[in-house]
Amino acid sequence: MNRRRLLVAAATGMSLSMAGCADDEANDPDESAERDGEGSTANADSNAGSEVDAFHNAITVIDEELGVDASGIESEFVWVDFYTTGELVDDLQVVGGAYAAAVDQGVDRPLSAIAVQEDAPVEEYEVTIEPEWGQAFIDEELSGQEYLERIEETLE
Repeated sequence: MNRRRLLVAAATGMSLSMAGCADDEANDPDESAERDGEGSTANADSNAGSEVDAFHNAITVIDEELGVDASGIESEFVWVDFYTTGELVDDLQVVGGAYAAAVDQGVDRPLSAIAVQEDAPVEEYEVTIEPEWGQAFIDEELSGQEYLERIEETLE
C-alpha cells in the first residue's frame, strides 16, 4: 500500500473512531461557531458540519504527529499553527497528507499552515495549500512529489 493510501486510511480510520466522541455542542444546529485553541470563535457555515468534522480530523492527525498550537475555520480558509520538527519536507508531508484527507472528506477551503517553534512563539514559515491540490493528490492526478512542490512554492 503506498504512502498516499496509508495517509488517507489513517485519517479515515481516525474519523470513524472519533465519530462517537464528538462534542454534542459541535453537532448542535444552533451553534454557528467552532472554537479554536486560543478561545476565539470562527464562524462556520450552517451546512458545514462535515467540513468541520473533516478539518477536526486533520488537526488531530497533525497534533499527533507534530503538535498543534492553535487552529480555526474562517469564512474563506482554514488554518493551523503547528510545531515544526525543523525538517521542512517532513512537516509538509504530515500537514499536506492530513489536509488532503480532509479535502477528500469535505473541506473545500484553502489551508493556511504556520510552523512555529515549540519552545518559543517564533514563526518559522507559512504555506498555503489549495483544496484542488489535495484532491488531485488523493485522485492520483498529482504525485506526492508534485503535491509537495506546489506546497513549497507558497512558502513565505
